[in-house]
Amino acid sequence: MKAISIHPRFAMEIACKRKTIECRTWQTRYRGELLICASARREPGCIAGHALAVCTLASILPFAQAHLGPAGMDEMPSRPSYAWMLEAIRPIRPVPVKGQLGLFSAQIEPVFLPKSITMEELLAVLAPFCDR
Repeated sequence: MKAISIHPRFAMEIACKRKTIECRTWQTRYRGELLICASARREPGCIAGHALAVCTLASILPFAQAHLGPAGMDEMPSRPSYAWMLEAIRPIRPVPVKGQLGLFSAQIEPVFLPKSITMEELLAVLAPFCDR
């Protein structure tokens, strides 16, 4: 499965379905299933070094003002950037993953959490993996 490493705070926001656009300075021709991995950089209250969700990379567009909110950003990027449109986000039970730069292949079998999971239940599943 294709995967991407994202800063832990943003990876958790995607897993919680609060972030549906990823801002990148590069684009790819790849479209399809994408494993969202939190990078190894430790952040208090976040999970580092784990896969957290699977989504569909549906399209990539030039980043515009309208993308700020769904990307979890307050201001436009200083460099030309792209909005990676993430759809069908499905949180998974966290799995350790060694991230890499760019898109990479990850050999994991994700265990999907129930579609009906509440935010409270999701946060309870993620909590034991969070850095303190």
